This record gives sequence, structure tokens and C-alpha cells, in this order.
Amino acid sequence: MARADIDHVYHRCRKGLIDNLRLLKRLYDHLYTNGRPSRDGRLRLLGVSKAYDDDLYAYGVGRFPDEFDGLKIKHIETETMEGFERLHYYMQPVPEEVVREALEE
Repeated sequence: MARADIDHVYHRCRKGLIDNLRLLKRLYDHLYTNGRPSRDGRLRLLGVSKAYDDDLYAYGVGRFPDEFDGLKIKHIETETMEGFERLHYYMQPVPEEVVREALEE
């Protein structure tokens, strides 16, 4: 699932949204593969996001790299999908055809 601030992003720059989705997919794959459990042995990656200022965010429990593709990663600890979704309540789902286009490459 992908969510975005559609009114500000999608309608103004479809290509930029697709580029961001591709970056976030690579980041998700990287974190899922290279994340390390926290001290208590937990590792759960619930999602990733990119802010308007190009900061990257990893949401979940565990230890994640500080950088990816030249961009800093900020970790926000959340253990549940509900907690993750509360942080993004204002965003709308990205149309399915846009997600498919982004993931084709």
C-alpha cells in the first residue's frame, strides 16, 4: 500500500511520485534485509516514508542504518500498524495504477 498527500504531490508531479515510490521500495527492501534486532531481539519494519525535504523515515522496532542512497534515515519507533497509520492519517491512497507503474521497473 502506498499513501501520499495527493493534493500536493500527485496532481502536480506524477513522475516525482513514481520516482519516490521506487526509492521507497528500494529502501524498504534494504531495511528489511539489513535491519538489526533491537536489544530485546525484536525487528519489525512497518513502513517507510519520505518527507518533502527528502528526509527518509523508517517506522518499526529494531535498529536501522542511518543513511540510504545519500539520504539520512530517521527512525520512528512504533510497534503496531495502527500506530503507523495514525502518523499518516491525512494522506490518501495512491491510485493502484500509479503504484503498479512505479514497481514495474
